[in-house]
Amino acid sequence: MADTLPFYGEVRVLRASDRPALEGRVGGILGITEPPDEATPPAYAVLIDGEEEVYTFLREEIEPTGHMRKQEDCYWRSSPTVRASLSTTRVCGDA
Repeated sequence: MADTLPFYGEVRVLRASDRPALEGRVGGILGITEPPDEATPPAYAVLIDGEEEVYTFLREEIEPTGHMRKQEDCYWRSSPTVRASLSTTRVCGDA
């Protein structure tokens, strides 16, 4: 996907309808989903500066700042909590 943002890229939150306090804040990308097909856009796990949780955003909800973070700046002794809220769930395996 041509517009995929890189791991550790710094981004600014443009929209967060369910978390308006995060709008305008800056963070680094710690994870990127691998969609099952090209029609599904990737989601980005972003560690917002000053937060201990990682939030998930779609590409149109964040914008790159043009800066990159260092990997060692994103991790510390205790791992951050990942909070994801996705509109669809994919179940693998036999039912």
